[in-house]
Amino acid sequence: VYDEDGVVVRSWPRSHAKDGAVGYRLDWNGLSFVWTGDGRPDELSRKYGEGADVFVTEMSGQDIGQLMTYKYGIPQELFNYTIDTHHTSHYAVGKLFADARPRLGMVTHYTQDEDIDAEMLAGIRAHYDGLFQWGIDVAVVNVTKEAIWYRKAVIPGKSGTVPPFRELQAEVEAGRLELPEEITLPNPRLTRADQQDQKYRDMEIDPREYYPEDVFRAPNGEWPKDLTIKVSDVLGPRDK
Repeated sequence: VYDEDGVVVRSWPRSHAKDGAVGYRLDWNGLSFVWTGDGRPDELSRKYGEGADVFVTEMSGQDIGQLMTYKYGIPQELFNYTIDTHHTSHYAVGKLFADARPRLGMVTHYTQDEDIDAEMLAGIRAHYDGLFQWGIDVAVVNVTKEAIWYRKAVIPGKSGTVPPFRELQAEVEAGRLELPEEITLPNPRLTRADQQDQKYRDMEIDPREYYPEDVFRAPNGEWPKDLTIKVSDVLGPRDK
């Protein structure tokens, strides 16, 4: 998309639920930077990420649906659907980095939380043994042909994310909020196939390449139709 004065920028389409997502690679002065943005793990990201000095991809698709159900009260079916249509799991991140072999692999657009960070890193390390860092806010990366430095600004300490169902539970117990016994989620008006060209899904990497055999889960790109959630499953029993 750009080639002027020794600066080359390449772009490619990514699979992210519907058409429009893209990734970028910047090459300049013998150095390279890859930014995939959001999307499913795909062959073109693996191709254009090859040998990059810094390869940044997203990892908002932590494939730990059951843990997220325990922590945030999100139904596992919805969490897995989001991963399988929009995002890159920690196993897939490791596979992309292992194949592309960047000098530094980084992830962004993920939930940084001490409760799940170790699980995320373990998934990446199932495939990738190279240099890795979290792409958190205020992270700074200095790159030369000889070395790479990663550092971050000093920021105030933080607590973990507060699960929204805890706040709802407090409102219910205080009598300020009344919830139904069940909630049926609306079905989408358009399917993924209605919004995204099949060729982009065809570029996705076969999940069997990055899932360890003992945790393999066949991706499901279909929204769970007429999904009904029992409020007590999210908030816990109402009677004390």
